[in-house]
Order: sequence, then structure tokens, then C-alpha cells
Amino acid sequence: MGNSQGSPDTAGTDDPENVVGYRILGSLPNSPASEMGLVHFFDYIVAADGIPFEELDNTLLEIIVGNVGREIDITIYNSKSQTYRDLAVTPSMDWEGQGLLGLKVCWASVPAHRMPLLRVAEVFEGSPADAAGLMPERDFLLGDAHRAFDSNAVLYHTIKGSLDKPLHIYVYNMDADFVRITTIFPTYSWGGGGCFGARVELGLAGQLPDHCLRTLGRATGYVAVGDTSVSVGQRGGPALAAALAEEEDEEEEEEEEEEDGEEDE
Repeated sequence: MGNSQGSPDTAGTDDPENVVGYRILGSLPNSPASEMGLVHFFDYIVAADGIPFEELDNTLLEIIVGNVGREIDITIYNSKSQTYRDLAVTPSMDWEGQGLLGLKVCWASVPAHRMPLLRVAEVFEGSPADAAGLMPERDFLLGDAHRAFDSNAVLYHTIKGSLDKPLHIYVYNMDADFVRITTIFPTYSWGGGGCFGARVELGLAGQLPDHCLRTLGRATGYVAVGDTSVSVGQRGGPALAAALAEEEDEEEEEEEEEEDGEEDE
């Protein structure tokens, strides 16, 4: 089976039907799912063992439970690159975490045509958004574990519903091509205007650059039920810092290979 990626055409960018399936929200460390290379929020499980999902039911659960210790085929749709790929995973009880795959998902649909994302345009110093390490012009707010932020109104109501409480949101950074989970504490007590402290933009400003649409992306992190932990320190958190460093290392390696090739010629 392996990890094969389809071309953007296979996703059917002109398909009038929406893609439905299980949105990937995270995988536990050292779990069977952690080896699949899944991309949080952009990846959807749309079929298992050749059976496509059309509505929320027990099909996926039954396939997983009925194949403990045996490899199953999973079809993934990536909404960022609009491509499909096939992966293999083996449900197991022989690891020290919860579940047979160690995977957190939610049922969702994604429009056949790419929707603009909420781009962080400005972050005000000392605000909750600043404390969470959001990066203006580079970060896009994807959603939380319950909904996608497909409008300013959805983000507004989500933030208002989490006043003075930790809010875990999925954030995509275009430089690192990386999805991270960021924890924000919306509050009016920070001394500035509003409870969030950032200006976001939708529409054309929320379109990802072309080079971001040609990749699946990468991701890390997992939000457990009742988890109130917060990453502090570097802007964007240690996960993003590591992803950016890895991106820089890859660029340096590519430059060195090009230089070596020129010397050989």
C-alpha cells in the first residue's frame, strides 16, 4: 500500500460535491496513527478498506475493531493540496495509549472548491494573541476541535465562548508549511481593546500562496479532553521553532547539493 499521493486532478477540483469524512485532529505519540504522517485539520479519512464514507455511522469503527492486528487501508483527502493518498495502518492494543489507532477525529465536510482561510494580519503587543505566539502575515487560523473558522463570525463566537478559559486552536504557518496547536486565553483584562488582540482577514488576503498548495503540509500535537496546558517561550512555540529550523536545514542542504553539482560539472 505505502504512502502514495495523488495528483491535484484526482481530488476533483471541479467536483460539485463536497468531500465528507473524518477530519484529523491529532494522533497520540507512539500510536499506530503517529506513523502515518497525517496532517491535522487539512487531512480527512474518506474511506477505509475501499468503503467510502457518505454519512456519520459506525463503519469506520467497525472496520478498526474488526481488524485488530491486521493492516487496513485508509484513503486520505488533503484539503490544502486537494489530493488523495492511500495509507496503511494496523489497529493495535499493544501500545500504551488510548484507542486502537490513537487518533482523534471529528466528522466534517469540506467544500470541493478551496475556501479562504483566516489570516493573522496584525497582533497587538501584550494581547492574548501575542502571548500565544501568533505570527502576523505568516499564520492562518484553521479552527478548533469542533468547527472550522470559515468566517470572522465563527471565530468571534468561538472566542467569546471561551472567555478567561484556554482555547486550543489549529494554526497553519506558511513559512514552515506546518500545522500546530496553539492555546489562547481570551480575556478583556490584558489592557487593550477586545479579548483577542489580533486583526484577522478573510477573502483574497486569506488565500494561501501557490507554493503552499502544492504540498500536504506537516503537523504535530494532540489536544486531550480537559487539557489546559499551554506552550510558552518562543513565538509560535517550540513545535513551530523546530519546524522552521527543519525547513531552513532542508533549504541549506538543497543549496549545498546545487553547489556540489556545479563543481562536478
